[in-house]
Amino acid sequence: MLLQSEYWKHVAASNKHVKARDIIHAECEDRSWLATYTVRDVGPYHIKLAILTPDSDGVCWFNKVDDLSLETATHYVEWINIGEMYVVRRKSDKEIIENRFRTPELAAAWMHKHIKDIAA
Repeated sequence: MLLQSEYWKHVAASNKHVKARDIIHAECEDRSWLATYTVRDVGPYHIKLAILTPDSDGVCWFNKVDDLSLETATHYVEWINIGEMYVVRRKSDKEIIENRFRTPELAAAWMHKHIKDIAA
């Protein structure tokens, strides 16, 4: 539930202090579990988290929330510049079909949904 960006809607809308790369420590009230998250993306109505988990050496790695490829047979994600940010391009004519994604994961998620939508 904490990984669902909609869960954080009230925080994103009211708290201007949460930013990408912040660390959030969460613990269940009955102390049955605890977890550490990193903030991956912040928007006006969402906060996207990734859980940090230690490996056997105690080093933390991201558990990929969205294991989506940055390239498909028909489209790909590319960084352009600070104005356009990450974009989704159509391979056939290199046309930018959507832009201004803050992270490649957000662009990939949009791209995969778009491909499903146009196939339907």
